[in-house]
Amino acid sequence: VPVIEQRLRTNDLRPRWFDARRSMIFPVGRTVLLLGAETPMAPEFAQRFPFAAVPGESGATADGTRYTLYDFQDSLSASQHITSAITSEVASSPQIVPDSTSLEHWRAPVSFGDTLTFLGYEDVSDTAESGSDVVMLSYWRVEQAERWPLAIFVHVLSPTGDILGQDDGLAVAPTGWYPGDVFVQLHRVTLDETPAEGPLWVQLGLYRTDTLDRLPAYSTEGDDGGAAIGDRLLLLNLGEHAREESRLSE
Repeated sequence: VPVIEQRLRTNDLRPRWFDARRSMIFPVGRTVLLLGAETPMAPEFAQRFPFAAVPGESGATADGTRYTLYDFQDSLSASQHITSAITSEVASSPQIVPDSTSLEHWRAPVSFGDTLTFLGYEDVSDTAESGSDVVMLSYWRVEQAERWPLAIFVHVLSPTGDILGQDDGLAVAPTGWYPGDVFVQLHRVTLDETPAEGPLWVQLGLYRTDTLDRLPAYSTEGDDGGAAIGDRLLLLNLGEHAREESRLSE
């Protein structure tokens, strides 16, 4: 895009494709975001990354598509937010619905295959329109580009293992990834119902959309580095948050 080449003073561009209504990506080094009028930045991103939410200029492409440019120098501010605001404690269990004897506790970062590293998550459910919604941000670092189509799944499980609500998708095109890129994905899960008794669990993982195979998860830190975790992570407290919000809305 000529306007980006002019702003960056180079034609050596490495474009990343994403939908700012559901995701944000933070490459290393100076970056220009070009957002079309049909895909504005989600409020959850604008609130947390103000350095990336100040528009530089507006214009239109040759075909008449309106856009806004956002300019930030590097991903340092994103790294600072990730360090200070996100939750890194996760868990796993071989049982669909874990009990106290099967639950294992881990700490992010957690690698999924050789492609992505899960950095943690952030609960933003208090911004949801419905009290029984689970709204969260998941944070990831790219380890290598991926030619296979991928999706992140977030499922809220009932005490009997039924899926009460889910959000599957990935709004950052894997074919445009570069190692070191960090991105955040917005997930909204509306619950069909909220059982009165028993724990709710939120599970997260990655799968190939062409085969539906899940990517294996591995610990990356300390003495447990390289330990197999399974094909999903259990995110703590999100399910109970949804239950409490549901009770308040009744």
